[in-house]
Amino acid sequence: MEYKNYIVFIMGFSGSGKRVVNLLDMAALNQRVPEEAWQQINKIRDVVFATMRDLSPPHFSFVITHDMVDGEAYPQTLFNLVQELAKARRAYFLPVRLECSEEELVKRTSSAERKAMNKITDVDRVINMARNKKVFYSKHPNEITIDVTRMSAIEVAKLILDSIKK
Repeated sequence: MEYKNYIVFIMGFSGSGKRVVNLLDMAALNQRVPEEAWQQINKIRDVVFATMRDLSPPHFSFVITHDMVDGEAYPQTLFNLVQELAKARRAYFLPVRLECSEEELVKRTSSAERKAMNKITDVDRVINMARNKKVFYSKHPNEITIDVTRMSAIEVAKLILDSIKK
C-alpha cells in the first residue's frame, strides 16, 4: 500500500525512540540550545512548516518528532501548529505518544551511539522525567500510545503505518 498525505507527530521523552522511527528529525533541536536561541529556532520551524504546507506536493507525507512533556506550555503550542499544518494540507493526522520504562530510557539515553549523535545523554534528567512527568497527551481522537520498552523500531513503525491504514 502506498501512503499518501499524512502527518505523523511522534511525541515522547528523550530515549524513547522517536528518532529511530521518524523521517524528519526535529528532536535534534533540544534543550542544550541556549534559551535566547529558541526564538530564532522557532523561525526556522515556521519556515519548514510553511514549506511543507505551501510547496510540498499534496501526496507527500511527513513524520515530525519532538520531546513533549505534558503540562508544559510549549508542547500544546507545537501540537496546535502541527495539527494546523495537517489541516492546511488536508492530511490525515496521527499523533503518536511513545512511552518507555525508566530502566529502558536510562539504558538508551546512556548509549555511546546516542552520545555520538549529539543527543541528550543526561541520565538524571531522564530518570526525573520518567518518575515525575508524562508524555504530552493531546486528547486528539486519532492519537495512539505505544509502549516501546520491548519493541524494535520496525515493530513500532509497523504499528504506526497500520494505524494510518485504518
